[in-house]
Parts: sequence; C-alpha cells; structure tokens
Amino acid sequence: MFKKKQQFYIKLLSFVLLLGIIPVLLVGIFSFLISSDSIQSKVEKEKEYNVYQTQLTMEQVLKQVDQSLTNFAMSPLANQLLEIPMEPKQFPLYRRLKKELNYLQRFDSGVVDIAYINKEQMWLLRNRGLKRLANHDKGIIENYSELANKSAWLLQESEDTFIDEYANNCKRYLTMVKKLPLSSVNNKGFIAAVIPVCDLQDRMLMEENNGSTIVLNENNQMIFNSENQKNHSLENHPVIDAIKQNNQIQNQFHFDYNNEKYTVTYRVSNYNGWTYINLIRLNDLKESSYAIGWFTLIICLVIVSGLIIVAIIGSGKLYKPIQQIIHIMKLPNDNSESRDEIGEITKQIHTILDKNQTLEDRVQSQKDQLHHFFMNKLILGNVTESEINEKLPIQNKNVQWFTVMLIKIDSLEGTRFTDNDNDIILFSINTIMNELISEERRLTPIVLEDKQVTILMGAENNQAYKQYMDSLTKKLQNTILEVLKISVSIGISNRYTHLAETNDALQKSEAALRQTIVLGKGQVIWFDSLESQHSFKTFYPKQIEHDLFDAIKNYNQLRVEQKLTELLDNIFNKQLTYTQYEISILRFINNLLEFTEMLAIEIDMIDDKQTLINYLHRFRIREDIENWFKQIMIYPIMHHIKNRSEQQYHSLSEQVIHMIHEEYDQELTLESVADRLHYNASYLSNLFRRETNMSFSEYLAQYRIEMAKEWLENTKMPVKDIANKLRYNNSQNFIRSFRKNVGMTPGNYRKKMKLE
Repeated sequence: MFKKKQQFYIKLLSFVLLLGIIPVLLVGIFSFLISSDSIQSKVEKEKEYNVYQTQLTMEQVLKQVDQSLTNFAMSPLANQLLEIPMEPKQFPLYRRLKKELNYLQRFDSGVVDIAYINKEQMWLLRNRGLKRLANHDKGIIENYSELANKSAWLLQESEDTFIDEYANNCKRYLTMVKKLPLSSVNNKGFIAAVIPVCDLQDRMLMEENNGSTIVLNENNQMIFNSENQKNHSLENHPVIDAIKQNNQIQNQFHFDYNNEKYTVTYRVSNYNGWTYINLIRLNDLKESSYAIGWFTLIICLVIVSGLIIVAIIGSGKLYKPIQQIIHIMKLPNDNSESRDEIGEITKQIHTILDKNQTLEDRVQSQKDQLHHFFMNKLILGNVTESEINEKLPIQNKNVQWFTVMLIKIDSLEGTRFTDNDNDIILFSINTIMNELISEERRLTPIVLEDKQVTILMGAENNQAYKQYMDSLTKKLQNTILEVLKISVSIGISNRYTHLAETNDALQKSEAALRQTIVLGKGQVIWFDSLESQHSFKTFYPKQIEHDLFDAIKNYNQLRVEQKLTELLDNIFNKQLTYTQYEISILRFINNLLEFTEMLAIEIDMIDDKQTLINYLHRFRIREDIENWFKQIMIYPIMHHIKNRSEQQYHSLSEQVIHMIHEEYDQELTLESVADRLHYNASYLSNLFRRETNMSFSEYLAQYRIEMAKEWLENTKMPVKDIANKLRYNNSQNFIRSFRKNVGMTPGNYRKKMKLE
C-alpha cells in the first residue's frame, strides 16, 4: 500500500505542478515577446496625441491673439488714430488707446507687450508709454511694411522688436503684426503683439526623457525645440526633408539617422502651415521592454517557487483524506490490502447508494419547504385549478369563503430594530400567525417580500365574518405590539370562493394597505370599504408651494421645513383617496423639477432600476414621504444654491444667469452683459449656448415667461402691466410670446389656475 501511495502521490504532485507551472511559463514568455511591440505601439499613439495636444495649445494662443488684434483693428478708435499726429491735445485719445491695449493683454495668451504704430505720423504707443519713432524703430517698421500679407506671425530676435531688453529673459519672440487699416491697400500703421518664445514653450506639452518636440513655422524656421538645453538644433536635420517628401499633413514613420532608429510623429497645421514634430529613439523604448522582460522573469520564478511549495504541501493534504477514507471503509474481516484506493472507494460508495432509506428521509424532511413553495405559487397566481385540487385539499369541507390578509410594518423608527431586521421581524410575525390562528381557519402563512400573507377561510355569514375579522385583527395588532414593540397595519381583501382567485385578492389587499399613507399607522383597512372615485379633481395648495419655493431660493431652512410640513398637512388633511394623493404628490414632484430647471440645477432623485411610481410605493408612512422630499430633492437644491452663492458665480454662464434672475424686468441685452463682464459678446454668446444648450435671448424670454406665470397665478396684476414690467413693447407682443411658449393666452392661463 505504501508503494501504491507513493505512486499516487507522485502522480497527484506532478499533475498539480504541471497545471500551475505551464500556464505561468507560457504567460511569461508571451508577455516578454509582446512587451516591446506593445510599448512601442502605445508610445507611438501617445506621441500622436502629444503632437496633437501641442498643436491645439499653440494654435489656441495664436488664434486668440489673432482674433483679439483683428477685433481691435476693425474698431473706429484704431482707424481714427491713424490720422492723428502726436500732440498734447490728443492725450485723451492716447489714454483711451492705452486702455484698449491693456484689455487685449488680459487674454491668457502670454502676450507681454502690444504696440500701436502710426507710420505716417511717426509715433508709437505701447506698455511703456507714448513716444516718437527712433531710427532703430524705423528699421523694424520697414520690415513690417515689406510683409506680403495684411497679417503675419514673425519670429524675431529681441533686438528686432520694440520690447525692452531687460523686460524679459527670452532672446526670441513671436510677433503678430497687422497692417492698418485692414480694409485699405494703403498702409498707414501697424498693431503688433509680442509673445516670448520661452514662455510659450513652457506652456506646451513636454515630457522629460520622452523624445524631442519641435515646432517649425511656414518658412521652416524653428520656433522652439524641447531639447534646446542640450543644444540639439534640428533646423537642418534630414528629418525635415523626410517630412517634406512624405507630402501628408500628418503622419508617423521610422527614420534612420547616425546609425540609430527614430520614430517621427508630425502634423502640419491647416491654420498657418506650421509643422509640429516629435522625435523619439527606438532604443529608449526597447530598454523599457527589457526591464519588463526581466521583471516578468523574476515574477515567474517567484510564482513557480511558490507553486512548488504549495503543490508539495497541498498534495500531501489532498492524499491524507483518501488514506483515511480507505481505513474507515475497510470491512472488519477483510484483511486484504487493496492496491487500488480509488477502486476501493468506488466500491464502498456503491454500497452506500444502495441504501436509499436515508434519501427518502431527507425528501420527507423537505415537505414543509415544498408546501411553502406551493403557497408562494398560489398567492402569485402561478398554479392551475387542477394543481390546487391535487396538492392542497381542504380538510374542512364546509369552507364557503376565503380572504387574504396582509400585514405590513408601519415604521421601525423609535424601536430597537433597523431596516436590516425586516426579514427577522416578518418571520416572527409569521410565527405569531401560526400560533394565534388554528389550522382549520387558515392555510400556511408565508412572507412575501416586505409583507406577511395569510389566507383565511370559514363558513360564516357577512355579519359573523366582520365580527370574527375585527376580533382577530385587534388581537394580532396587540400581540405584535406586546411581543415585538412595533406597530403594524393590516389590509383585508374581499371574500372569494375559489382559491384560483387568490392572486386577485392579494392585489386588492395590497391596494387597501396602500391607504396607510393617507390614514396613518396602525390601521385595519378593508378593500370593500374603499371609495370608488373616478374623478381626478384634487386639492392642491399652490400658495403654500409658492412660499416654499421662495424659502428654498432664499436658503431659509427653518421656513422650508415649516412650509413643507404645512403643504403635506394640507394634502393629507383633505382625506384624499390613494389615487388622489398620488396625483397631488406627483404634481408636487413635477413642480419641483420645473423649479430646479428654472434655476439651472440638476439633481439625482432615484436610480434607473425602478420607476418613480414604484419608488413611491415603498413609503410606509407620511414621515417617510416628508424625509424623502427633504433629503433627496429640497436639501440638494438648497445646497446647489448655497454653493453657487459662496463661489460668487465663478462661472461666466452662472454670472449671466444671475444677472437675468436679478434684472429680468430691466432692459437687458447680451451686449450690455458682455460689456459689464469685459468679454466679447460673440465669445460670451457661444460660451453660454455651449453650457446651457440655449441662447441668451431664449433663456431671458423663458425666465420672463416663468415670472409671468407666477404673477398670473398669485397676483391680480393686469396683463398689460405684466407686459410692461417684463419690457415688452406692447401687450399684444407679450400675449403672442406667452401663447407660443405655454399654449394658451395669459387670460386663459389665469382662469385655468384659479379653477385648479
């Protein structure tokens, strides 16, 4: 047996080792083989993105400066000053010009100086002040005059610009030059913005030890090189010729130079013809691959070593139970040593399987569970009449009616239980039902989701049935309160005669139980007593809602809580049916959502896994509803309003929205708002539309209509006065605009709101 044991142990150990080591080795080899190509591919993709990001960052600066200078060059002031000599009486105009130039430098573009040059009158205005043109300045102006286009970017040394040598440490500058006036062939002056190349280079996307980034202008002059600190000038590098021969606006290719291979990534700008290049050595990439390969090898060795140790220990432990099983299964008179452990175990298992009495006992023990399963199917309506007659024979043949009784926990607040104890509580209630109601008067009680369900039966007439149920429900509520210290509500369906109707009765008892939202805790509700109302007219306290919304906007938490309680009191005190209560609550939710939309606030009410109606059905008592409105909707809205106030409207769009909300009844235009915020009107309009999905005028008109609806609902102000207050030219224009947005005239809207 010992030898056989050793043979089986070795087989088991070998199998475990092979099962663990072979995948580890395959994974390690595969990782090493693909690491180089994978890293190179990822880095090449990264370089494409880096070059694209560099181009975007650079062109954003260039376009911003270009657009700012163009807007200024088209202004009347820029053209007016071309005809004015440098005289003391013109100093107000010069100060105005100086102010406009300062505005241009506010853009986050890196511009260190802007010069306005009057070529004919021979004067220049820049940051350091107004002066007449010197001989050195005339040489720079002649270079500007020789430009072929009205606008151009120049790469200049510090001595070729108007900037002071001590003003910046950079030696090279990018200068945007525009000839004035733009609309005339005759050149009378210039506007020039100067950007230090070194400052611009710091803003670009650079990564150490990750290749070189080079930017060339349309004349193949090098704007900057990320490896300037290493004195690697690539202006005459053969890679430039290779890019020209490629004849594509963007590409990535490999390039051999000085016995080394490089990956070249470049893009040619459609905006100004500049070329953006990234250059990285392939050897740098392979070093990373080798490092990963060594790391993978070490990890594989560590894993294999661990596998060997685990396999030795684990195989021994796996074999030990086999030896113990053989020893236990040995017959008392059987002294032979079997050399086949597995065969011996198989033989003994067949002997055990032949004795099926144990299995029959186990099946019998599952009878109660199967019965509960069948009751679940019965209540859910998943059984047929024949299955009911076969599997659920009624012992009392005098049964004439059945009814479904549902028990629901009202609230666990103030008790020793938490929501996690729901299942335990319901099973405890189920046990109480088994003890208090005899088997002749009920079928097996079960727990269904968050309710306890019992099917009662009997033969009494209507009056005796009512008396029995009243006595039973009081006894149940008192017993549960005494034992568990919790309050429960009970819903009772109508009586029915066939068990196949149980699911329909269940739904009716659930409908009765939902009335606890309106009626409160500890109720016993009969489905037969529910009022059959088909009218959807409901009472809704609009003025209280209006006061509540005002308190939310003013971040008055105490008044918010008071008004919310008052609003819900008004709804519940009207003794509405559950359907009418649902309509009122949904109307309040809808108005809250419209209110948040008007304030440009987004909140997350519920998850996407269930509908809002299903979510509302989870509420047990009125306090649950009030807490839900506070925590899920109202407090988050107030939090947004507070944050918006504390941040002092950092966002431009929020500043514009704040102006609209504060000054909607004044003459308010996009141009006036842009002037107050010191931004270009076109830029502000595009930004506002991108962040709010509507134009400035659309948002202003929509907000004014919302204010008009509020005045029509809560005041007696004439339509004409509302039109004047909202800055409409006449009341007819207001009526047309209101009908377009609301679908009815202001007068009809006011009548409709009064009826509601």
